[in-house]
Amino acid sequence: MKEIKKNKWGIFVFFCLSLVTLYIVLNNYFDNSTKENFRYSVATLTEINFIGKSSSNKIKFNYYYNKNVYKGSYYFDNDSTSYYESNIGEKFLVKINNNEWVNKLFSTSRLYINKPVPDSIKEAPSEGWKDLPTWAK
Repeated sequence: MKEIKKNKWGIFVFFCLSLVTLYIVLNNYFDNSTKENFRYSVATLTEINFIGKSSSNKIKFNYYYNKNVYKGSYYFDNDSTSYYESNIGEKFLVKINNNEWVNKLFSTSRLYINKPVPDSIKEAPSEGWKDLPTWAK
């Protein structure tokens, strides 16, 4: 009886590790595919998550694409915390995968914190920009 329980536990652990590995491989694949299949949109910084005494923290942002709201995140160094805190609510350019389901399941968005959106731009087109907007060049 103990042999069967050990075998079931081993199968369960193997299955879980296989799922994690599959997710990592797919995330890497779609992250790389975003370099060719992308759109640009406008992201609004919403909050900061402090990870502790590690070397980085995480900022969260929202962006619109095809009339849907998506959430993204971006890691930054601890020494930049005051800069990011002062920009909560501000808008920046974000590069996203043009496949909506990829944006929902994988973290493929790239926030361009060095490209703030001018006040004259209220939002991106629903389908995003195919090319880098002229104001961001």
